[in-house]
Amino acid sequence: VLKQMARLLAVDLVQLRQNYGPLVKRKRMIPLILRSNVWLAPLYIRKAVRVNNDGSIGYVAYDHIECYMPHQEDQDKMSVITFVDGQQLVVHQKTETICQSLQITQMIGRVAF
Repeated sequence: VLKQMARLLAVDLVQLRQNYGPLVKRKRMIPLILRSNVWLAPLYIRKAVRVNNDGSIGYVAYDHIECYMPHQEDQDKMSVITFVDGQQLVVHQKTETICQSLQITQMIGRVAF
């Protein structure tokens, strides 16, 4: 889906990662700013079951996040994100890590546009 979205918007994902990676001193988990109003924040959506790059990272729309909080059953490792439409998503990250990812997304978004 991400590649199709980038193709539709005529955006080179590899180049975005190469441009923004050094800004945040990362090679992975780099936010993607596709347009001035399309900011995607990387999060661990599911637990990796095979190898490191098996697709456990997903991207959420930065401006659609209403709030996030620790997961009731596993507060040390998981969180719940609530979107503006009321839907919720369980992610495999602490709230502190989500906060950091959103701050980095915001920083790159400000630099990009």
